[in-house]
Amino acid sequence: MKKSNVKTKTCCMVLLLLICCLGQVFAAACGDVNSSGSIDVVDALIIAQYYVGLNPANFDPTIADVNADGNIDVVDALRVAQYYVGLVPELSCGTTNPDPVWSGGPYTLNGTSDYIDLPDGLTNNLGDFSIACWVYLNSRDSWSRVFDFGGSTDVFMMFTPASGDTGNPYFAITTSGNPGEQGINGTSAMPTGSWQHIAVVRSGDTGILYINGQEAGRNNSMTLMPADLGNTTNNYIGRSQWSNDPYLNADIAEFLVYDRGLSASEVTTLASNQPQDITPAPTPVGETPTPTPGPNGGPNSMGYCGCSMAENVANGYRTVGGQRMWGGYGTSGMVVQSWTDSNSSSWQLFDQQSAKYGKPTAIWVQVCIFPQGATYDEVKQMIAAARQHVADGATIYITGQPLYPEGNVCTLAGGADGPPSTDRLAQQAGNDASQNVIYSGTFTLRNSEVADGCHANSAGEQALGNQAVQKWGK
Repeated sequence: MKKSNVKTKTCCMVLLLLICCLGQVFAAACGDVNSSGSIDVVDALIIAQYYVGLNPANFDPTIADVNADGNIDVVDALRVAQYYVGLVPELSCGTTNPDPVWSGGPYTLNGTSDYIDLPDGLTNNLGDFSIACWVYLNSRDSWSRVFDFGGSTDVFMMFTPASGDTGNPYFAITTSGNPGEQGINGTSAMPTGSWQHIAVVRSGDTGILYINGQEAGRNNSMTLMPADLGNTTNNYIGRSQWSNDPYLNADIAEFLVYDRGLSASEVTTLASNQPQDITPAPTPVGETPTPTPGPNGGPNSMGYCGCSMAENVANGYRTVGGQRMWGGYGTSGMVVQSWTDSNSSSWQLFDQQSAKYGKPTAIWVQVCIFPQGATYDEVKQMIAAARQHVADGATIYITGQPLYPEGNVCTLAGGADGPPSTDRLAQQAGNDASQNVIYSGTFTLRNSEVADGCHANSAGEQALGNQAVQKWGK
């Protein structure tokens, strides 16, 4: 009996030592705050309880900050829960990311129909954040938007250069429409005809608006954060969630989104480098500038037609420094059938781009589908329509949608075989001598580069942009 007690005590001591050692090993796993060896809802609950003050920080803070924004908050708890159920592919513990999570521009917006639609879910994981850009206003229209990210007129975060109430710049975020807005009011009107730098920063519950590096407004009770908006699907530059609001008539440069609150000195640094390369020339009153087509391979000499997947590529192409092909111009949802009629609204939107840059000397045709798919005859009709909207003798490149690793299913494109079917149609056109088009190969995305099963996240856009540069140059 006594001997048995010794054995029992010895086993218990060994077990405790193993648990301690294993706990130290498990603690290195990002998100495993209770050192259980797995990442689950218990970890999410512990982080949430810590955030509201119900639990002491009896864990390594570096493994609780799963979005690496320098804070441990409800966004981290939500992301751990999303990881547990498979909605996000990985957690990213570590030091604060100094780089923006999304960058783009330059964009020229005409004030009538131009806008940029950024990737869905761009704000999903943002607690503290910063959005900064340069703006050259051609006109100051009440309630026009520099940006408006959201999903409806009830759920959004936006910045207008001219509030309809005061005429001054205004930022707002809400999950319950106008009555629930938490806003930051600027103190003076933004001028037209010159570059102005704007930055909106949220850190903790404090939101600050900067104009040209100087604080222009503050809200010390900004409890809402971008993650509260849910999965945003209308992430616009130059357009409002409200259909009656005017489009932005301006040039935008160096549009940056950060997953942290920038310091005042960091904002000052951003505001100290005014863009020089795309300053718009003034247009005499009553005249319309006539664009000059660029030479083959020159800036903005290559157009594209496709859907939001093509916009992902175009935005990424601009982000990595590409200039030959147009940036995104609002083609979300424009699958093959949208482009088969040369007089369709899609081609009218294309022609607005051509009016700015001249008819392109090259065009990329992307075969993009919804679940109903597309036929080869429809692809040929799309190619024929493209020829009517580009310069004589223009080069036509063709590809399908991006392809994904096995196991990633893009339901928007009809399931697992949807994207490969678009590639087969593109190859068929490339092999058809009567079409005289160039098949440019495939675009590919890794699981970590996909936001919603189909569209690219910010890392995916850059990956696609680099692939576009390899295919068509800068």
